[in-house]
Amino acid sequence: MSVFTRTCQCILLVCIKWRLYYKSFLYYKWHSLCALISISYLEIMKPLLSLLIFFVHFSSFAAKQGDIIDGLSAHFKAGNSKEIAANFSPSVDLIIIDDEDVYSKAQAEQILRSFFTKYIPLKSAVIHRLNTNPNYRYGALSLVTKNGTFRVSITMKKAGNAFFITELRIETEK
Repeated sequence: MSVFTRTCQCILLVCIKWRLYYKSFLYYKWHSLCALISISYLEIMKPLLSLLIFFVHFSSFAAKQGDIIDGLSAHFKAGNSKEIAANFSPSVDLIIIDDEDVYSKAQAEQILRSFFTKYIPLKSAVIHRLNTNPNYRYGALSLVTKNGTFRVSITMKKAGNAFFITELRIETEK
């Protein structure tokens, strides 16, 4: 066996022993630290995983609730009274131009449908939104139709874990 081969074998052997020593040293230190404070790896990771799930869940919930005004704006642009009425509370305070009354969900949908047949929507944009209160939402839209421009005010209150429209006001833009 040549000197070169013997030297390579020795270096390889030293590297393997160092690697095994290094791994066992870290393993030993980790487990001795956990044993010292009498806690396991799983006991450390469970709260961290729970915290991660908590933040992911509530960040997506907030994002969904923030889009409700944008969704209603899209339904107004499409003139989709059925989808708008899906967000109505059982009784709705409906103010359209000069007519004001409290209607049931079904009646309010019919009145809104007749408004969309008379005033065909072309464009809708969110002017203002208020979502700082966890139990209340407000949105103001600009609705452009073939016959004029209207300001739509939407007041929503939370019931259970969803928001429902309690007041819908459609007024001519001044």
